[in-house]
Amino acid sequence: MKRAGYSLFSGKVLFFTVKTVKNKIFNKKILDKKSEKVYHFSKQKEIY
Repeated sequence: MKRAGYSLFSGKVLFFTVKTVKNKIFNKKILDKKSEKVYHFSKQKEIY
């Protein structure tokens, strides 16, 4: 009984960790795209 509860708990932790990592990767992609746009925008400002 104790073992089953433990595996369920570790399963939840694993799922949560994977979810967190996926969210971090997803957010990083969005941030990279945003910063890229801002970077291009500031480059254009420098040219003019």
